[in-house]
This record gives sequence, C-alpha cells and structure tokens, in this order.
Amino acid sequence: MTNIGANLRSIRERMGAACSRCGRDPLSVCLIGVSKTVPASLVRAGVEAGLTVLGENYVQEARSKMEELSDLAISWHFIGHLQSNKARMAVESFDWIHTVRPASTPARTRLAGTVLLTPMRHTDKGSRP
Repeated sequence: MTNIGANLRSIRERMGAACSRCGRDPLSVCLIGVSKTVPASLVRAGVEAGLTVLGENYVQEARSKMEELSDLAISWHFIGHLQSNKARMAVESFDWIHTVRPASTPARTRLAGTVLLTPMRHTDKGSRP
C-alpha cells in the first residue's frame, strides 16, 4: 500500500518548486485530488493526510462519496464534461464546476454558484465545432 501522506508531501514540494521557478506564490495554486473511481475509504485517507479539494467527473458516484464523507471538510469540484441532464444535480452538489460546454447549458439550468467556463477554439486539435 502506498503512503498517501508521503505522496501528498512530495506533490506539494514539486508544486512549490515549480511556483518558485516561475515566481508564483505557492498559496495561489490549488491542488485538486481527482477521486474518480477511488473508493471512499482511500479518499478519506487522502483528506486525513491534508487533501481538502477533490475533483469528480461522475455526478452520481460523487454524490455517494459526498454522503459517505460528509463528516469531513471537503471542497468538491466537478471536473468533467457536464451533460445537460445532470447539470441541475451537479449545481446542487458541487462547490465548483470547472467545465461547462456548450454555453447554452448554464442558461438552461440557471446555474448558481461558481462555474468555470471552458471556451472552445476550433483551432484546437480534436475540438468539436
């Protein structure tokens, strides 16, 4: 079994070094632990080791974890493609929503809260019109 605490310290050290190289304040950078498909018991261990911001991209799986880990102080971020039929549930469940496409999704669901929009550029490789 891996040592989650040691891994987290190593990641934070590498993040700090990267911030130093580019002159950025390490406190301005947020580490989001992606807990997609990770059992709640391991997520709990990560939070107990100091990881307080978690990213999920499956709304139902996340809601199950949120309920199981409700005794912990976690900021939940939705980080995947948000389907319009799951948008309302995501808004009700997550603290942050990172990717909303197309632009009509917020209008249809009247998103409230903090939403980070992902603009699409047609020049991006693999982007869809």
